[in-house]
Amino acid sequence: DMRLPNLVVAVEGCVTLNLADIFTTKGQSVEVANEAIATAKLDDNSLIITGISEGQTLLKLICEDGTTHNSTITVRKETNDNGWL
Repeated sequence: DMRLPNLVVAVEGCVTLNLADIFTTKGQSVEVANEAIATAKLDDNSLIITGISEGQTLLKLICEDGTTHNSTITVRKETNDNGWL
């Protein structure tokens, strides 16, 4: 089983994940617990996360097959370009 990775994004930065690289089914919906920290949206089979303000929040991805995947998003003042620490 593959897991949705925890992600780090910069304030006003953006990270895009190709869900086809992680899962065999497409994402259907995404929810962020605190949208004052980060937002997330699906564009075809890409998950796009945008940092709003410093902090951490939880993300829940629901795939077309009904599986649910959770991740922690950390938003910092600065990160490198690929979303890793």
